[in-house]
Amino acid sequence: MNRIIFFSKEDGAFVTFLKNIDNYIKNIYPNVESFLINDILELDHICKYFENGFRPNEWIAEDDEKNLLLVKSFKKSIRIFFDTLTSTSLISSLSDVEHHYTQSYLLLINNFGLYKKIESNEFKLLLQNKKLRIRELLACKNFVAFFENEIRQHFISNNKLVEILLDYYEKNNDNNVKELFFPKSLTLKDREYLVNEYLDNPSANLNYVRLIVKNKDSEFLYFSDKTRLKAKKLAEKLNNDILKNGYIHTIRKSIHLTEDQDEIKKVKLENDTQIISYNRNKLTKNKDYLSLINLFKSPFDLIDFQGCIDLVPRQCAIGPLETIFMRSKNEYHITNEFRSKSYNGYMHMEIFKIIIEDLGLRVEDLIEKFVNVYLNSEFSVNEFNIFLPSKNTNYLEKVRAIAPEFESLFKQYKLFVENNIIDQELMQISTKTTKFNNIPSLLEKKYLYPIGEEYNKIVSIFFKNTSPLFNYSKYGEKYSNFYHLLLFEKVSYHEHNEYERKYLDHFINENYIQLDHNNNIEIVNPYLLSMIGHLHKFDVISYWHFPLRYRVILDAMEENKMVESSSSLLTKAEQSYFDYYLNNRFSNGQWLRNKYVHATNTTNEKIQESDYKILLKLLIFLVLKIEDDLSLSKISNQFKED
Repeated sequence: MNRIIFFSKEDGAFVTFLKNIDNYIKNIYPNVESFLINDILELDHICKYFENGFRPNEWIAEDDEKNLLLVKSFKKSIRIFFDTLTSTSLISSLSDVEHHYTQSYLLLINNFGLYKKIESNEFKLLLQNKKLRIRELLACKNFVAFFENEIRQHFISNNKLVEILLDYYEKNNDNNVKELFFPKSLTLKDREYLVNEYLDNPSANLNYVRLIVKNKDSEFLYFSDKTRLKAKKLAEKLNNDILKNGYIHTIRKSIHLTEDQDEIKKVKLENDTQIISYNRNKLTKNKDYLSLINLFKSPFDLIDFQGCIDLVPRQCAIGPLETIFMRSKNEYHITNEFRSKSYNGYMHMEIFKIIIEDLGLRVEDLIEKFVNVYLNSEFSVNEFNIFLPSKNTNYLEKVRAIAPEFESLFKQYKLFVENNIIDQELMQISTKTTKFNNIPSLLEKKYLYPIGEEYNKIVSIFFKNTSPLFNYSKYGEKYSNFYHLLLFEKVSYHEHNEYERKYLDHFINENYIQLDHNNNIEIVNPYLLSMIGHLHKFDVISYWHFPLRYRVILDAMEENKMVESSSSLLTKAEQSYFDYYLNNRFSNGQWLRNKYVHATNTTNEKIQESDYKILLKLLIFLVLKIEDDLSLSKISNQFKED
């Protein structure tokens, strides 16, 4: 029997299950003579759909009211059934519960207070039951509190359970995680004891060992340096074992300057190596400082068409395997895309430096002129100042000189946005470090980010190749998703099966698609779906980079809670990107600013040189972001005047 299951408000399965609920209430429920445990739990899941605002489309207003009364009777039946259970039957019934209902079963015991019927010895037997998933039990607050000592002892005697602690407190969880309640008597000392026992376990999982290494001390997990070192050594050993016997993925890229190609930029793949070549003469056709710095926008494409840094990782580029790999919530997500783009950034910085030096110039001089001359004169700023290292300094001195300039530039721009003037005396009074998320924009609505269930539903159906409406085996080589298919092909409603038509009917009712006179599917508002597709691809929209007809759509999306706006100089991804390189926000970050300011840096000159080039690249990104903000502010002001 196919049971009705409520997964979450965001799960796309609601379309099918609402149809099943309608059928259940009309045809199945009236004929049930007696209810067993799974029948009762199915009633509980039906109630959850109603509690979360779901209704079958087939219902009319009169039926809705009648059926809501019926759902209330379901709740009464559930309570009566559970009240009849004895201590013994509460334990034994778990063995009969279908696996997708075990969490609901435990929560009902928790909510009805029936755990009080269970004796301590019986509860210990329950903990040994293979049907019991301890994580599901930990979601039951009162249940856990009542058997606190027994659950603590269960943890102490099974060090593998530390994986649940690490999962909950340390692992990065992209989806909403159900709240868990651990015994209060399971102290920090107990937890570190479990971690050490786990590290001695021959079956210790490398993923969890890495989480221990990357842990940041908190009120929930706190490890001594000795424990961290133990974990670090074990992680290195396990990792080396994999490298000896496992598969290694290699990324090959190369970049060249040439004078004998017609195109300014050419990209080709040769022997599994991506080769990027530039025409040197065309790159340096305009030798003024403004044109040279703008190479980062085009043709280098390190800044994209909406003024955002292209090297940041994006959600849609995270591969299926990468979502499976475990990582700490305290680490920066180093995706395959990020690695690849980082190599691009490194190579382009090297090429840029070669070009500039061949012209008898210095990158530092270009940046200084861009800030101290161009930004001040072009945008009437009073006034930016930046001072970069001179030619005759070693790399350690260069890094220590450039690192404070980030803080200086942040503060100067913050003062300009807030006061329309850069008061150097006021800036000198402030001793607080400026965080990247606190650097404001001149624009009230600078960036838009996707939010809400409606956005997620549209993306999953129209923009993912796993959509139930996208026949990947038929169209996958030519098109990337259902939206892409609808743009270029005539797709008939009737070529979809009954299951797929439920989704189509839903989005027809919601006015995202419609049927023409031949029953072919058409997009109702292409502008709206194109903006949702853009958000899916880039994670963000820079509002003023789009023409008015799109901004009208974006305003409506904000009103309908599909996007939220922010007023900051950097996108959220860019804030994290700068933090990864400069600060100690991430456990796997490079911490360049902190290391060199506090003299905890490496003494290796080659690494110092590499660090300095990274800082130069970041500084170019920062000044281009400031220019973008100033330029968009001009556009915004002109629009208001018109």
